[in-house]
Amino acid sequence: MKAQGQATARSVWTDMYFFNNFEATLQRARGVEPLSQVFYINKGKGVTAKESFNLLSDRSVNKDVVLKSGEKANLWLKLDFGEKVDGKFAMKNFGEKYGFDLSATIDRFMIADLEKPGFKDQLMKSLQRGNVHEVSFSKDGREIKGFVAANPQYKTLDFYDAGMKSVYSKAVDQKEVAGEAVVQEPEVVMETKKGRGR
Repeated sequence: MKAQGQATARSVWTDMYFFNNFEATLQRARGVEPLSQVFYINKGKGVTAKESFNLLSDRSVNKDVVLKSGEKANLWLKLDFGEKVDGKFAMKNFGEKYGFDLSATIDRFMIADLEKPGFKDQLMKSLQRGNVHEVSFSKDGREIKGFVAANPQYKTLDFYDAGMKSVYSKAVDQKEVAGEAVVQEPEVVMETKKGRGR
């Protein structure tokens, strides 16, 4: 990945320049066009170079942002490669009301080492930055070494095997959660009465 910063604003009163944005370009496999996106910095806050790499790699990043209204919000951000606005890829965002809970989603799956002190916190921080994190998970009752990434848009996790081939998340073993067990309806047996008809 190549990142190029731009000092786009010069102070009116001094000879100081301000770092307002940078353009990140992700070089992809041969024959595939590179992806570029301009990311803006607002008062020293914005997407980091690593997070820009993860966004250009089609993963989501969790950020505390200041909305145009001045309110602070925590959002999951994801580039929309199917839509451009002013020559840049549109940015989708998924806030608290969208209903994605990373901690609860992690707890649904059979991921090894979650009971180890600090492991889940480390995993959550890594996924919030948009990283693909190495884990061991259970599929068909067997432990597999692979990777995981957050997918807030679909309220799940994306799993990959050791070779980074996608593993369908519904194929990954999930924990049985109290209250979510499938309740089967009792079988209704119709009795036929024997006797005289009227």
